[in-house]
Amino acid sequence: MSLEEYCERYLENRIIDLKRELTAEEVKIIEKLEVKIENSLYNGAEYEKLKTAIGVYFSKYDKDKELKYKKPLKYGVTKEEYDKIYNKFTEIDEKYENLLEVNIPKKSFEAIWLNEKQHIRDKLITFLEKKTLNDIQKNQLFELIMNIEDATPMQKERFILYYGLDKEKIHSASKLAKLQHCTQSNIRQAINKIKSKIIRLPDEKIDIIREIIEEK
Repeated sequence: MSLEEYCERYLENRIIDLKRELTAEEVKIIEKLEVKIENSLYNGAEYEKLKTAIGVYFSKYDKDKELKYKKPLKYGVTKEEYDKIYNKFTEIDEKYENLLEVNIPKKSFEAIWLNEKQHIRDKLITFLEKKTLNDIQKNQLFELIMNIEDATPMQKERFILYYGLDKEKIHSASKLAKLQHCTQSNIRQAINKIKSKIIRLPDEKIDIIREIIEEK
């Protein structure tokens, strides 16, 4: 069977009935995490997406086991409650593994985590463009950007000036180009370079950005 056929089966096999698998108590715990369990069958892809939203997937790979409780504790879910959810989804994984008949290579955790970091970065950029960050948050980001090791001082300066992280008026690409005697293309290249560096930041710094966007 080809990879395409396996993918098709993975998407078409709507066999996971979470309403039946989960108790009313477990559903309430999940709802605390602002995740809704649909009253319908899930296919493999939808099920994996749900686990990611709850945090169960990432929890499997946390070297520091305390990190897996970061999201649940924020939403008022106790460690005991989250462990109950984690264990239940482990049971569901085992139950449906053969039924789904998926032999396609799964994404590595690193690839999935990279996608998550891109999502966090993109949300941050949206907040910057909407000018919704306060001075404390701007200062946190200023420090993060200034401490990026593999970016030039000019790239950092242009990103900071463009998004107003120096707490001064936000500059447009055209205005920055005039001030620095360069082209708008030079400005945008520098900004995009920093954007690409953000997703390569250490996990603890990504967590700082995550906290900033979750405060909004």
